[in-house]
Amino acid sequence: MSKKYIQYTIFILFALSLAPWLSTYISQMVNVDIAFLTLSAERLLAGEPMSEAYYDTNPPLSIIVQIPPALLSKITELSLYHSISIYIFALLSLSIVVSNLLLKKIPDISENQRLLMIMAFIITNTIMSGYDFGQKDYLLGIYLFPLVLVQILITMRIKINPTLKWFTLLAGSLLILLKPHYGLIPATIFLHRMIYQRRFNIFKDPDFLCLAGMAIAYISIIFLFFGDFIEIILPDIVMFYAADISIDIVYMGIIASIVPLACAAISYFIFKDLPKLIPAFFMISALCIIPFILQGKGWLYHLLPASMIFSSAFIILFERLMRLVLSDLKTENKIQATSLAIVILTITSITIYSGITQPNIPIHKQYKETEFAKIINKCASENNGKCPFLIMNDMINMPHELSVYTGQKHASRFPYFWFVPYLINAKEKYFMLKYSNMIVEDLEKYEPKIIFVGNFPNLVEEGKSFNFLNYFLKNSSKFKNIWNNYNFKRTITIDRIKYMKQKKPDEKLINYDIYKRKAKVEK
Repeated sequence: MSKKYIQYTIFILFALSLAPWLSTYISQMVNVDIAFLTLSAERLLAGEPMSEAYYDTNPPLSIIVQIPPALLSKITELSLYHSISIYIFALLSLSIVVSNLLLKKIPDISENQRLLMIMAFIITNTIMSGYDFGQKDYLLGIYLFPLVLVQILITMRIKINPTLKWFTLLAGSLLILLKPHYGLIPATIFLHRMIYQRRFNIFKDPDFLCLAGMAIAYISIIFLFFGDFIEIILPDIVMFYAADISIDIVYMGIIASIVPLACAAISYFIFKDLPKLIPAFFMISALCIIPFILQGKGWLYHLLPASMIFSSAFIILFERLMRLVLSDLKTENKIQATSLAIVILTITSITIYSGITQPNIPIHKQYKETEFAKIINKCASENNGKCPFLIMNDMINMPHELSVYTGQKHASRFPYFWFVPYLINAKEKYFMLKYSNMIVEDLEKYEPKIIFVGNFPNLVEEGKSFNFLNYFLKNSSKFKNIWNNYNFKRTITIDRIKYMKQKKPDEKLINYDIYKRKAKVEK
């Protein structure tokens, strides 16, 4: 059997080893952030303004890129969560094909090394991404990888198929704008190109033109079609949401960057026979940690782009270390074959084991049968199939998944009431009135048939309880007036682990008070 067919066989067997993960993924509940953004895309398609229908801390592109699954669901009547899965798999498949074709162009990457890099890339983008499969940072990362390869090839003056080159540049330039902090990566490559090619005029290079053009087009679209994001949403995000970066996150980022920097030094100074792409990838991986720090939240999925690039370089370094361990074997061919076999066996074993031991995330069927879903569905059956609902919750989880699985609208422009802790601490009464008025406007617009009010540990003062309803009733006369349209029905107790990947540490059962809209409301 030829070497080419051996590689095909290895890749097919590796792909089959992903079956346990795939089986888990296609049955587990939709990611909450993706659910909210796709539901927001539906409201965008309906022509609703951002500040009135999907008031989000993310810039508009995060919602725009979710238009395809929203359209697919609308046109085909597929469930929204299946449409989302198809969309993400399509984007990932294109990225894998494009990345593989681009790696073929790198002069000193062997066929075996290319195979290993693609396998590592796939593992990171499937099993290792876990519940965050398809997140914003994920979509950015799967096209940052080929974008970096195209930029490196342009720097090396290697000819690329025009279709391949422009597809990668357009997709990468678009998705990198999901988190503009990552502009640091192409900017660094431009700087390297100036030094490598000994010229400063890189402004006519195709990647520079594409990145700059896409940025200008995006800014123009925001000002033309999302002016309310600039005028209404952005100022408050800067004031309330974009908090100062904590020193802990800086330390976390510095510690995380030590590993790729150390690997870069080992690759460059010790294993000098490795392809030059490997230390370069380690350095780029370390650069990707800077946006992680700048985002200031410390959420691990913000490290996905860094891990995608790191893993593809590390697998080559790992294979080289195996060759060093096996150096007492008699021939180089035997060393290479044995090391490659060990690495592939390790990858496959990790893939199968990780796929089988995925976290116990609720599956679609379980979510549809939760108590919240049953209450909403019963409400819908009593109201001609329509039951807009509202959950006053302390986190983004639950409302949007429930909207996906019940097909009913969540009666709010907000992903959740993230702004309340900031309002409590704000001295200006203006902000309290502004946000409570927006909530009142939503209640008037959507006329939710049922409202769930959670009773949580205090959002600001430890040891005390917090209730959104009591807070708004106390601080807004408009809210108090509209609340006359609702009657208390009963209280239910919920274990929120049934609705999400994990709940807060030491979280106990949460009580939710249920209110129903009166048959005849006051006008």
